[in-house]
Amino acid sequence: MRLPIHTPWRSVDADHRASSATGEHPTPGEVLTEIGMLLTIHLAAAFAIALTLRLFGIA
Repeated sequence: MRLPIHTPWRSVDADHRASSATGEHPTPGEVLTEIGMLLTIHLAAAFAIALTLRLFGIA
């Protein structure tokens, strides 16, 4: 039998499941995939801009 954990500011029930376990939030894999896609798009745009500037002799 688990007892609630008491802290100075609030009581925490150790048997309560996290909201992420109920399917209300994206999984860590989904979050990492989205971060990876955003990073890829950002780096591709930065590379294209840098290459364009170099080809025109600006950078």
